[in-house]
Amino acid sequence: MAVPLLEEGTATLAAPSPWLRRALTVLVALYDHAGLKSAADEQAPVNLHTYLDRPERWPGRCYPRTIHAPTESRTVLDNPTWRTGRLFPAPGEVDAQKVALTLEHVRIGDRGAHPRLHLPDDTAPTRTKIYVGYLGKHLTNSKT
Repeated sequence: MAVPLLEEGTATLAAPSPWLRRALTVLVALYDHAGLKSAADEQAPVNLHTYLDRPERWPGRCYPRTIHAPTESRTVLDNPTWRTGRLFPAPGEVDAQKVALTLEHVRIGDRGAHPRLHLPDDTAPTRTKIYVGYLGKHLTNSKT
């Protein structure tokens, strides 16, 4: 897993312990999901959302699917500024321009600054890595 880009204010988020615990749980589940994909098992879930939807079916650790969003809202997708705010550095194997649009995200917190973890799921059959594009305060949308 790649090192996340930590937003400057991340260390000052309110109540760090609960969201840090949840972030660690999510990172461990992402690691397990990538490991399952790398086993080249034909039964492996096609994407992270499927992996979380039926945790009893797969070995490994999970987090609640209710905190996972496979994409952004139509409002964010249709707003060029907000959409651009979800572009983060990525390795060349993810994107030739070394920038990834990270619409898939996890709700790390549900109060205060609403921390989020944004990621491009790069677990295609030939590539089995999950990169964290962003971990920090909730990015701009119609509710922030």
